[in-house]
Amino acid sequence: MGPTRPGPRARALLLACAFVSSRAGHAEPQAVAAPPASPQVRISELRALAAKGAAGTAELTEALKDSRAPVRAAAVQLLAQARGAAAARDIAPLTTDPEDAVAVAAVAALLGLGGDLSYGAVQKALASPSSRVRSQSAAYIGDARDTRFTKDLGALLSDASPGVRRSAIEALRAIKDPASFPFLMAATADEVGDIAASAVGGLAALGDKRALPRIAPLTASAKPAVRAAAAGALPALSGLGSQREAFERSVADPDRNVRSAAALGLRDHPSPEAAAFLAKLGADPESSVRRIAVQAWREQTGNASADALAGFLADPSDGVRATAVYALGTRRQTDRAPAIAALASDASSTVREAVASTLGDLGGPAAETALVTLGGDAEASVRAVAVVALAQQRGTKALAVIDASLKDANALVRLESIRALGVLGSPEALARLRALAGAGDVAVRIAAIDQLGACKDRGAVTLLRKIAQEPVEMLRAAAKRALDAIGS
Repeated sequence: MGPTRPGPRARALLLACAFVSSRAGHAEPQAVAAPPASPQVRISELRALAAKGAAGTAELTEALKDSRAPVRAAAVQLLAQARGAAAARDIAPLTTDPEDAVAVAAVAALLGLGGDLSYGAVQKALASPSSRVRSQSAAYIGDARDTRFTKDLGALLSDASPGVRRSAIEALRAIKDPASFPFLMAATADEVGDIAASAVGGLAALGDKRALPRIAPLTASAKPAVRAAAAGALPALSGLGSQREAFERSVADPDRNVRSAAALGLRDHPSPEAAAFLAKLGADPESSVRRIAVQAWREQTGNASADALAGFLADPSDGVRATAVYALGTRRQTDRAPAIAALASDASSTVREAVASTLGDLGGPAAETALVTLGGDAEASVRAVAVVALAQQRGTKALAVIDASLKDANALVRLESIRALGVLGSPEALARLRALAGAGDVAVRIAAIDQLGACKDRGAVTLLRKIAQEPVEMLRAAAKRALDAIGS
């Protein structure tokens, strides 16, 4: 019996399988989609589009829908740059983007663009479930000094996140809107000391004296940061008279930072009532507090403050003595020059440097002798200051000290000696500068060239033109600068 032949249905199935098999063996090539560009590559492409201006805005707008957050965030920024205020409508919905970085970028862009459309969109960000978005949005509002959001920021002062409350407070402080007064008053009771302290600082910045009855009791707070803020705020609000007892508490506070804050408040807000408090702070056991007290005395007027400053010249701390020297110089107390000159032999180089600098400003018969001594000081930093200060006095010994300093072993002293020649500006000094500019060490030559330009020495024009042709680029550039300064 021969092999069984397949029936019609079986033959049809075999033919179908054969057809499929033959098609599989001769498959036509299919088009393969290119993989999407990486976020970094795509962002670079978007930057190129933004550079085209209006021609690239359509694709930038479309990129706001990209599935990748970094691309959307970059598109927000670039679209705002390319389209300006016209981009606000497309950007506004992204303040509620599920990715924090995108929402924050949208807020920053909208606040930069301004306009009515930004208000509602930024409000939505302030109500975001993300504390990061709320905090960053508040910070950007503060940077923009946008008073439209004062009430919204005030509402954030009851936020559960301390970071959000802190950002809101700092934004209100930056905006300085009088309407923030009740919000800041309430925030002085915040459970976090730094936030309450920032609120006190905000009230001080507003300058509204209605805050004094609230701030004064805070000088007895259990939180040092709050006490320090209150100590600084009382002088700022002119409350030394009405809140004297509270401020006395600050001046005697066991925490050094609180006493420093009180001294800083007196320095930044001088008043006739300050003297009694400064007398106590000037006797503080901490030298850092006494230094600020010296600075505060500097801002006071009258002979009493000058006498107080002179008393600090004998302070046991060299930092305090140096600060007193500088303070007397700032006040142009020429009558105190002899007392300052007496410190030319002080054991501290910090003080001697302050003496040299101050005597250069004050001058007087005692100045030149002391400055000549300091020109030979053991410390290079003192010699460097002294040689310039002596040139300021234009005394008979200035040139001799400068000549000696030009040979000093210390490079700083040598360079400052060149500057001293420029300060002196005499014909002899200018001749020395030309000689130094013409040859020798490149750094010395450049310094001399710069001084010739600063002195507008027309006698150096020919030399400078020659130097402007030399092969060393730095010398050529210096010579050209000097020629421009001289006008040649």
